[in-house]
Amino acid sequence: MKAVILTPALITGGAETMVARLATGIKKCGNEVEVVAFSPKLDTPNELKIESAGIKIHYIYSGKASKTTEILRTAKVLSEINPDVIHGHISATLFAIPYVLLHKCCLIHTIHTKPDIEFSPKIRRVLKFLIKLNKLTLVAVSEENHKIAKEYYAVGDDKIKYVNNPVEIEKYNKDENRDNKNLVFINVSRQDVNKNQIAIVRAMPEVLMTVPNAKLILLGDGNQHDIIKKEVERLKLKGCVELPGLKENVADYLSKADIYVSVSHREGLPLSMLEAMASRLPVISTNVGGVPDLIKNSGILIDDNNPTQLIAAMTDLATDGEKRTLFGNNGFEIAKQFDAVKCAKAYWEIYEECYRKENGK
Repeated sequence: MKAVILTPALITGGAETMVARLATGIKKCGNEVEVVAFSPKLDTPNELKIESAGIKIHYIYSGKASKTTEILRTAKVLSEINPDVIHGHISATLFAIPYVLLHKCCLIHTIHTKPDIEFSPKIRRVLKFLIKLNKLTLVAVSEENHKIAKEYYAVGDDKIKYVNNPVEIEKYNKDENRDNKNLVFINVSRQDVNKNQIAIVRAMPEVLMTVPNAKLILLGDGNQHDIIKKEVERLKLKGCVELPGLKENVADYLSKADIYVSVSHREGLPLSMLEAMASRLPVISTNVGGVPDLIKNSGILIDDNNPTQLIAAMTDLATDGEKRTLFGNNGFEIAKQFDAVKCAKAYWEIYEECYRKENGK
């Protein structure tokens, strides 16, 4: 059986990193997989990771071509690969639909966010139609999203599965670089309105009143990067807030930190949070999406858009070393359940089940 994984690109992002880890995990298990990216070759870490594992990447890039042209080019590449299973992520799934309808092939789609905001109502109707035709199986990345998706699409567990996002535990479980002089908060994420890093910056003056050696690292880039930078300057926090931009060595930055902070308005199951937990960091996060599935005596959940709770949680963990250690160790045990090879095996079982149904076996 051959699988192909479709992704809009292989940039540094949660879904894209998940694709790279899943593909390499499938290869490690001895199964056949190829990847299709709807972008030019960019030589990103995710691309290099996949290629170094001996997995072929097909790049479909047509600039400003029409959707019809994109669909035709996708069909051409898929015909050359001749997969038994197609596994799509984000918008890339949509370009495979015509091919799936015309070939003996099943389609898997991973839901990376809340199902009601993932696609337009028109697209969601198409997906519901494909589910009824037994041509599409959905996969949620958290228990909460699994429950929401089943209700939203009005189908059972046979049509919507649940698989954890993958983490390379051995890559993150190290603490030799801890900063003993400062108490370091960190956030690793795309910097946009949803991720809301500016709220962490605005909490820092209050936190510094109690924890004068507090530092904040905001690792990543995005359309809010310059706005966050200006807010740091406005609040005169340049000495204690770092904005390194997008970096490849995320594990090294996590190993220098003490507490992971996330204030997103919505989430699926954030890989960056899992990586922090694999690094034995306690977590402070808004109570959204699949996050409560992770934070079980491993951190502090706060309400969305609640700066008072954010400041209190940051101050609490910053001043309680025993609690940080307890939460960090508990988080590491939870993160081990999300091992990349386990994730790859779980997905392959879904592929096999869909393949058997498609071929009447």
